[in-house]
Amino acid sequence: MTVSTDIDIDFYDRDKALEGLKCIRASLHKNGELSPHPSGFYFQNVPADPITGLAGVDDELASELGLFKIDFLNASMYEGIENENHLNLLLSIEPNWSLLNDKTVVEQLPHIADYYDLINKYPIQSIEDLATFLALIRRKHKWYKDKTWSQIKNTIWDKIADDEGYYFKRAHSFAYAVAIGCLMVKIESERAVV
Repeated sequence: MTVSTDIDIDFYDRDKALEGLKCIRASLHKNGELSPHPSGFYFQNVPADPITGLAGVDDELASELGLFKIDFLNASMYEGIENENHLNLLLSIEPNWSLLNDKTVVEQLPHIADYYDLINKYPIQSIEDLATFLALIRRKHKWYKDKTWSQIKNTIWDKIADDEGYYFKRAHSFAYAVAIGCLMVKIESERAVV
């Protein structure tokens, strides 16, 4: 029974969130060896490697065995968010998309910090545009870089998995885009205060 459910939970400080919880860090194969999964944990009785403490089977085999991995993601973009009201205020303001023309701003934005030159090839003017760009920079969509923005927007969500079954889901892309947009509003408001 292969488990294909995908649950991601964002935390400002993942380690603090996991304190006191009985779980085993997921593993994956990297260069022929088991390595820590960047964000996955099991809360089931999973065989662990006695030396590393990691799950003794990689995440793909664990999924085939019916084990259920939950990804606990560190989301540093939550830093400086004071409370729910502050977050809602930031979310209610349309980001100033021209900030993406400022390299110092782009370098502060998670997921796109290393893509300043590429992001300026595309007219990002909305959360949907940013979500499209986030999908574009993922592994399988690199071949889109030679396409027009219109062609990209019309085909980016077609499900095309690479040889490893990887597919960047639309929901993930939009969630990250909203979070980045919120951070852009926060950065602009902090600049206004200075």
